Amino acid sequence: MTKIEKKIVVAGEGSAEKLAKRLEERGLSVLGPAPDRIIEYNGEESPVVMVLRRIKDFSWLVFTSRMGVDIFFETLYDHGFDIRRLHHLKIACIGEDTEKDLNKRGIQATYVSKKYNGKALAEGLISLVGDHEWLLLIRAKGCTDALPEFLEEKGLYYEDIAIYEEIFL
Repeated sequence: MTKIEKKIVVAGEGSAEKLAKRLEERGLSVLGPAPDRIIEYNGEESPVVMVLRRIKDFSWLVFTSRMGVDIFFETLYDHGFDIRRLHHLKIACIGEDTEKDLNKRGIQATYVSKKYNGKALAEGLISLVGDHEWLLLIRAKGCTDALPEFLEEKGLYYEDIAIYEEIFL
């Protein structure tokens, strides 16, 4: 059985982001403060609802967080979207926790990044994504641009959808 250690690191204002980035680059999961509230972007004219109308244009559905999975599937339900319309999609996600949220919905991920960062996810996808396949990224507004930047650098096609925003007061 693998022993999992959890450590708490406290950083001063201004240095926390730099420290978190260095830890994530080394494959560690970094938790920041909990947001004060979450704004969901899932109204009738929201980007996610608009893109669902053309879901057949995508080959991959990519989740970067558990919150993204939850809001995405709640949006499907709220708008009467038939989940069978996702049958053609391959699914990728960051980390085992995000994968578990998919599994709770009876969905198996095609690819799961073991490191909890966008670059690691992108690196894993490079060898799996075929020519002219489009990826639909389901992410938080304002999150790091490492994933889309790396995908763009490698010439992969994607659409980036902000499905929620974390508000810190």
